Amino acid sequence: MIRNLSRREILRQLGIGAGLLPILEAVPAFGAVKGPPRRLLIVVWTNGVVESEFWPTGTGDDLGQLSFPTITAALAPLSSDLLFLSGIEIKNAADAGIKEFGHQTYATMFTGTRGTPFSAGGEPSARAVSASIDQVIADGVAGQVPLPLRSLHLGAMRGGNAYYNCCFYRGEGLPVAPEQSPMVAANKLFMGTGPTASPTLARRIAERKSLLDSAAADVTSLNRTLGTDDRRKLGAHLDSIREVERQVARLAESRCDGPPVQDLPKVMESYPAVIASHTDIIVNAFKCDLTRVATLQVSDYNGDRISFPWLGDLGKARTFPSRDHHDLAHNPRSVLGPVEAKVRADTWFVQQFAAMIKKFKDVPEGDGTLLDNTVILFANHMRDGARHNYDNLPLILAGRAGGFIKPGRFLRAPALTPTNHLYVGLAEAMGVPLPNQSFGNIEYRGRLAGLSG
Repeated sequence: MIRNLSRREILRQLGIGAGLLPILEAVPAFGAVKGPPRRLLIVVWTNGVVESEFWPTGTGDDLGQLSFPTITAALAPLSSDLLFLSGIEIKNAADAGIKEFGHQTYATMFTGTRGTPFSAGGEPSARAVSASIDQVIADGVAGQVPLPLRSLHLGAMRGGNAYYNCCFYRGEGLPVAPEQSPMVAANKLFMGTGPTASPTLARRIAERKSLLDSAAADVTSLNRTLGTDDRRKLGAHLDSIREVERQVARLAESRCDGPPVQDLPKVMESYPAVIASHTDIIVNAFKCDLTRVATLQVSDYNGDRISFPWLGDLGKARTFPSRDHHDLAHNPRSVLGPVEAKVRADTWFVQQFAAMIKKFKDVPEGDGTLLDNTVILFANHMRDGARHNYDNLPLILAGRAGGFIKPGRFLRAPALTPTNHLYVGLAEAMGVPLPNQSFGNIEYRGRLAGLSG
């Protein structure tokens, strides 16, 4: 039986090296689009926020007339490009019984389906059973226009457990693991030219034949031992590997200069530079039209690998072994104030988001900028990291998606609006309307009103 095998384990059984595990998904596609293309970037972080210092305050919905508190102060100069969203919850997780266990919403936060329940250390959790919205949109885009890459997935400070630390899925049992090294990502994306090009890549591509074809005998032998369901799952794994080979071939034909990227050491002090480099890579990939869908996981489901040494003294660890992001969420106090330590961490993450937005604004495109033709979702899967709740999520959109989204506003959705409604709206913004305005479980069908004003 291989029911619980990961793709990496299946590759190992087939004798296929882990170097071909995808950081992105590629498919051939057909069709064309007019004008600047629309792009989607989803940025994910964890542990909620100190709400009193996050949400703009004042009367009305014009962000330009509202006051930005400490955490979101860096976004005030960018208010005309932003859409704050309140009232939205991960309803599929709530209905799956993941009550008061916000960390366990990570795997299904973008799938819109309740998932398969299981217990994680005595806490209720759920495994993803369907594709996440990024992949659904990427498939729709791939059916309209030929691009080298279906989607691009980058990340930083992520743990190894797929069910806890992946939030993007091709389908059931198919987590999309992000590439964490900017150097590796840049070499794979911009392999033919530019300052990150590797002189050995072209030779390796020319020499390599299809690894699946060479392993055909092993695949046939393994298939004989499997039941119908396991053969289907193995087939899905193998199809995804074939797509990697197509991806490499397409990228070899592309000619796009990548950004200068350093080979950063895998230490906490490199974390800010990793996020900045990943942003540069995504901006260049969008600018060159290598892909139109990307994700950036700036943390995993609990952030216990992030310690913020550049923020100074954040106090001593109290609940967990180290004073990391997870410990800050549960014990936000420091010597300087009641919640000051967590506010400083939240502020830093939002400052990175502001820096991302500025990089998109700095790229001219058509009559506007790259940001004008992009929608960036800055998403946290919890409202408050200490309470583990996931209603009224701290969500922000940036960009206009080619004019589909009207920013500069605070959009207050009705309380407990499913995330599904937002995702249906994002699909429409990307020119990929979903049948019956439905994504995920059918009972959550509907579209978030007000995205276009």
